[in-house]
Amino acid sequence: MKPILHRWHSLVWLPALVLCLLLSACRSGNREAAASLDRIEQVVEQHPDSALSELVRLDSLLDAGAVRIEGDRQMARYALLKTQTHDKNWIDDTSDSLILRAVRYYDEHGSKQEQMLAHFYHGAIFRNAKDYGAAFVAYRQAESLALELEDSHYLSLIYGNLSSLSYETYSKDAIVNCQNSLKYARMSNNSRQAFHIMSKMAQIYSTRLVYDTAEYWFRNVLDSLPNTDPIVQSCLTSYIEQCITNGKYQLADSLLNLLSPIEQPVDLLNKACLFQMKGISDSADVYIRHAKEAIITPELWVYYYEKLSWIAEMKGELSSAIEFNRARIKAENEVITTIFSKSVSDYQRNFEQQQKDYVEFRYTQYKRWTILVALLCILLVVLLLTYLYRLFKSRNRILDETIVKY
Repeated sequence: MKPILHRWHSLVWLPALVLCLLLSACRSGNREAAASLDRIEQVVEQHPDSALSELVRLDSLLDAGAVRIEGDRQMARYALLKTQTHDKNWIDDTSDSLILRAVRYYDEHGSKQEQMLAHFYHGAIFRNAKDYGAAFVAYRQAESLALELEDSHYLSLIYGNLSSLSYETYSKDAIVNCQNSLKYARMSNNSRQAFHIMSKMAQIYSTRLVYDTAEYWFRNVLDSLPNTDPIVQSCLTSYIEQCITNGKYQLADSLLNLLSPIEQPVDLLNKACLFQMKGISDSADVYIRHAKEAIITPELWVYYYEKLSWIAEMKGELSSAIEFNRARIKAENEVITTIFSKSVSDYQRNFEQQQKDYVEFRYTQYKRWTILVALLCILLVVLLLTYLYRLFKSRNRILDETIVKY
């Protein structure tokens, strides 16, 4: 009887032992996940590539079931850090299903710092998806929290992103947001961010045809950083275009030589313009063809037709230049329609004014053609009136002679 009882007691304790081992393994896996998240959080700002390596390792363990994320708080932390790591490594996520878990949790249970970060990276997801209205709302929520926290570093990033969104939606706030971003970048001693904003400010002023101010910011960047710096490389294209527009061809040519291997459509078109300016049409046509093959976004078609119009004008082919301008207007209208269709009335504070600004911008770009056509019409009218006057005078003289004769 005793051996049977002994075996029965063994069978009772066996499931309990297995359960204890499983619980221990779960706690161990949970601790490993927490430790991994700690490591990501420590390096994500300064060394995002290291954070990405750790995240890949953690995700592989999660997929294998070796570790697990437990509880809403740890899930919110994982969602925030994963989104942050991807953003810092230029991985453009467009779905907010993950970061939304962080936003909802931290809005109820998190600190202001956690809330600010969650809304900031929620805005980044919307920005990647080109949902400009939702991005504005998220960044504004992050802004109010960052102001309370006096977080100069993230305030600079927030205003930098707001500036980009304002620029994309033709809002006048682009410059104001740039100025705020530059102010907070300097307060946080973030020189890289400061130079990045200077480059963006130069490009915005250049687009708005305020060339002197644009050149001031361009020179600030170029004189402070080596030519190989990515920030310099990113602003060279706009500076080259401005020089071509203002007839500074020699400077544009020298700046073009500072670019890394020319592959972008805009740079190829600038090169085509310079070759055409030198009268080398064959080379210009080659770069135009390469640029057309590299165009992948609707915005680049606008730029493509603008440069083709400029080149046709240099060749004296005015009818072709006008046709290219018409194609540019059509492409630009399609881009504007797409942008405004994604806009939300909450952040489009003055939609009618923005439309007016856009019309004025287009008028500035094409007023020379209007003036040219008007001058041609006036000339034709003058010639016609002169011809009619002479014809009328000639007929009167013949009639007078006929009357005197008879």
